[in-house]
Amino acid sequence: MRSADEHVEPRRLVTVACYSQPLEARLALTRLEDAGIQAFLADEHLVTMNWTWSNAVGGVKLQAREEDATHAMRLLDGDTPAVEPDTGETAEDISVACPQCGSSDIQREWRHRRLVYASWIVLGVPIPFLRRGRRCRICGHRWKGRAEK
Repeated sequence: MRSADEHVEPRRLVTVACYSQPLEARLALTRLEDAGIQAFLADEHLVTMNWTWSNAVGGVKLQAREEDATHAMRLLDGDTPAVEPDTGETAEDISVACPQCGSSDIQREWRHRRLVYASWIVLGVPIPFLRRGRRCRICGHRWKGRAEK
Protein backbone atom coordinates (compact mmCIF):
# COMPACT_ATOMS: atom_id res chain seq x y z
CA MET A 1 0.00 0.00 0.00
CA ARG A 2 1.17 3.48 -0.71
CA SER A 3 1.11 6.07 1.94
CA ALA A 4 -0.77 9.34 1.52
CA ASP A 5 2.54 11.25 1.40
CA GLU A 6 3.90 9.19 -1.50
CA HIS A 7 3.35 10.91 -4.82
CA VAL A 8 3.60 8.88 -8.03
CA GLU A 9 4.46 10.90 -11.10
CA PRO A 10 2.26 9.86 -14.03
CA ARG A 11 3.99 9.04 -17.30
CA ARG A 12 3.79 11.85 -19.78
CA LEU A 13 2.46 11.18 -23.25
CA VAL A 14 3.77 13.09 -26.24
CA THR A 15 1.92 13.44 -29.53
CA VAL A 16 4.22 12.00 -32.18
CA ALA A 17 1.85 12.31 -35.17
CA CYS A 18 -1.62 13.55 -36.14
CA TYR A 19 -3.89 11.97 -38.76
CA SER A 20 -7.11 13.16 -40.33
CA GLN A 21 -8.35 9.60 -40.86
CA PRO A 22 -8.71 7.11 -37.98
CA LEU A 23 -7.59 4.24 -40.21
CA GLU A 24 -4.26 5.94 -40.95
CA ALA A 25 -3.76 6.50 -37.24
CA ARG A 26 -4.59 2.88 -36.45
CA LEU A 27 -2.01 1.68 -39.01
CA ALA A 28 0.67 3.91 -37.50
CA LEU A 29 -0.26 2.68 -34.02
CA THR A 30 0.17 -0.91 -35.19
CA ARG A 31 3.60 -0.06 -36.63
CA LEU A 32 4.73 1.33 -33.27
CA GLU A 33 3.29 -1.60 -31.32
CA ASP A 34 5.09 -4.04 -33.63
CA ALA A 35 8.33 -2.25 -32.75
CA GLY A 36 7.58 -2.69 -29.03
CA ILE A 37 6.60 0.92 -28.38
CA GLN A 38 3.51 1.38 -26.24
CA ALA A 39 1.33 3.99 -27.93
CA PHE A 40 -2.21 5.34 -27.71
CA LEU A 41 -4.71 7.13 -29.94
CA ALA A 42 -6.44 10.28 -28.73
CA ASP A 43 -9.69 11.54 -30.27
CA GLU A 44 -10.03 8.45 -32.46
CA HIS A 45 -13.63 7.78 -31.47
CA LEU A 46 -14.62 11.43 -31.71
CA VAL A 47 -13.34 11.68 -35.29
CA THR A 48 -14.86 8.30 -36.17
CA MET A 49 -18.30 9.38 -34.97
CA ASN A 50 -18.20 12.81 -36.60
CA TRP A 51 -15.47 13.16 -39.22
CA THR A 52 -16.27 16.85 -39.77
CA TRP A 53 -14.75 17.60 -36.35
CA SER A 54 -11.37 16.20 -37.38
CA ASN A 55 -9.90 19.61 -38.21
CA ALA A 56 -11.49 21.23 -35.18
CA VAL A 57 -9.87 18.84 -32.68
CA GLY A 58 -6.58 18.49 -34.56
CA GLY A 59 -7.28 15.05 -35.99
CA VAL A 60 -6.53 11.70 -34.42
CA LYS A 61 -3.40 12.06 -32.30
CA LEU A 62 -0.91 9.23 -31.96
CA GLN A 63 0.76 9.47 -28.58
CA ALA A 64 3.71 7.64 -27.06
CA ARG A 65 5.59 7.87 -23.79
CA GLU A 66 8.01 10.75 -23.60
CA GLU A 67 11.07 8.48 -23.48
CA ASP A 68 9.91 6.62 -26.64
CA ALA A 69 8.87 9.70 -28.64
CA THR A 70 12.07 10.19 -30.65
CA HIS A 71 12.27 6.52 -31.64
CA ALA A 72 8.56 6.51 -32.53
CA MET A 73 8.92 9.56 -34.78
CA ARG A 74 11.87 7.95 -36.58
CA LEU A 75 9.85 4.80 -37.17
CA LEU A 76 6.92 6.76 -38.54
CA ASP A 77 9.17 8.84 -40.81
CA GLY A 78 10.53 5.63 -42.31
CA ASP A 79 14.15 6.19 -41.27
CA THR A 80 14.24 3.07 -39.11
CA PRO A 81 12.57 -0.22 -40.05
CA ALA A 82 10.36 -1.67 -37.32
CA VAL A 83 11.41 -5.21 -38.20
CA GLU A 84 13.70 -6.78 -40.74
CA PRO A 85 11.94 -6.58 -44.12
CA ASP A 86 10.52 -9.80 -45.51
CA THR A 87 11.93 -10.50 -48.96
CA GLY A 88 9.20 -13.02 -49.71
CA GLU A 89 11.72 -15.78 -50.26
CA THR A 90 11.31 -19.01 -48.40
CA ALA A 91 13.90 -21.69 -47.86
CA GLU A 92 12.30 -23.52 -50.79
CA ASP A 93 12.91 -20.57 -53.15
CA ILE A 94 16.61 -20.30 -52.35
CA SER A 95 17.39 -23.76 -53.76
CA VAL A 96 15.65 -23.13 -57.11
CA ALA A 97 17.53 -22.33 -60.31
CA CYS A 98 16.59 -21.81 -63.96
CA PRO A 99 16.79 -25.13 -65.86
CA GLN A 100 17.96 -23.32 -69.01
CA CYS A 101 20.74 -20.99 -67.79
CA GLY A 102 21.23 -22.07 -64.16
CA SER A 103 20.59 -18.58 -62.76
CA SER A 104 19.17 -18.26 -59.26
CA ASP A 105 17.56 -14.90 -60.13
CA ILE A 106 14.02 -16.23 -60.57
CA GLN A 107 10.55 -15.13 -59.60
CA ARG A 108 7.33 -16.97 -58.90
CA GLU A 109 4.41 -16.13 -61.09
CA TRP A 110 0.88 -17.18 -61.78
CA ARG A 111 0.37 -18.32 -65.33
CA HIS A 112 -2.84 -17.64 -67.27
CA ARG A 113 -3.68 -14.59 -65.18
CA ARG A 114 -5.43 -13.02 -68.18
CA LEU A 115 -7.95 -15.87 -68.33
CA VAL A 116 -8.90 -15.24 -64.72
CA TYR A 117 -9.44 -11.54 -65.40
CA ALA A 118 -11.42 -12.30 -68.57
CA SER A 119 -13.71 -14.72 -66.72
CA TRP A 120 -14.19 -12.13 -64.01
CA ILE A 121 -15.21 -9.45 -66.52
CA VAL A 122 -17.43 -11.71 -68.67
CA LEU A 123 -19.03 -13.90 -66.01
CA GLY A 124 -18.72 -11.66 -62.99
CA VAL A 125 -16.89 -14.43 -61.14
CA PRO A 126 -13.17 -15.18 -61.32
CA ILE A 127 -12.55 -18.76 -62.35
CA PRO A 128 -9.12 -19.91 -61.19
CA PHE A 129 -7.29 -21.07 -64.32
CA LEU A 130 -4.06 -20.31 -62.54
CA ARG A 131 -1.05 -22.56 -62.36
CA ARG A 132 2.02 -21.74 -60.39
CA GLY A 133 5.11 -21.25 -62.43
CA ARG A 134 8.52 -19.66 -62.33
CA ARG A 135 10.32 -17.26 -64.65
CA CYS A 136 14.01 -16.57 -64.92
CA ARG A 137 14.76 -12.85 -64.74
CA ILE A 138 17.99 -13.34 -66.71
CA CYS A 139 16.98 -15.38 -69.78
CA GLY A 140 13.16 -15.08 -69.53
CA HIS A 141 12.63 -18.87 -69.57
CA ARG A 142 9.34 -20.00 -67.96
CA TRP A 143 8.67 -23.38 -66.42
CA LYS A 144 6.26 -25.16 -64.11
CA GLY A 145 7.40 -26.57 -60.80
CA ARG A 146 10.94 -26.54 -59.43
CA ALA A 147 14.35 -26.99 -60.91
CA GLU A 148 17.01 -27.78 -58.33
CA LYS A 149 20.49 -26.28 -58.29
